[in-house]
Amino acid sequence: MRRTLLLLSLLSMPLSAAAEKPRTTVALKGGVSVFFNTQSFALGHLMKPAVRLEGTYALDDKTRVGVELVGQLAGEDYRLIGGYFTYARALYSGAVYAMELAGGAGIGTAPKILYKDLKTDNAVTIWSQVALRHRWALGSRFNLGIDVAFENLSTVALSGTFGASL
Repeated sequence: MRRTLLLLSLLSMPLSAAAEKPRTTVALKGGVSVFFNTQSFALGHLMKPAVRLEGTYALDDKTRVGVELVGQLAGEDYRLIGGYFTYARALYSGAVYAMELAGGAGIGTAPKILYKDLKTDNAVTIWSQVALRHRWALGSRFNLGIDVAFENLSTVALSGTFGASL
């Protein structure tokens, strides 16, 4: 009887561990930032490329917290380098598609393009973000996505993402 119970408990351990979803996700994002405060309507002034790296941890099936790092190195008046602490809540979560509403607060550089009058003496400022994230599962560990974020009351960031669950 003891052997049977021991065998059943050993066999059930890998099954229950495999059923648990990974809680940590890392995503690489690439896209453009569209600026509202520019005085020029040339595409080179309206949009700049940006790269982001995000790490999140699932508190439960619908809630994620994490950190997002931002790098946009396009000229001194447009340079955005900084990061956010993020919180995301699932609006919809299916087997293949998920949509989240996310928010973030952080700190980063203060280029002139973030200000309505295009003037600032600050090197660093507080950053804020509200985002809608769309994710499509590629198997059990990977995902592709599209993020649309309103940032710092002056920018919309459009990003394609590739994520991996760890």
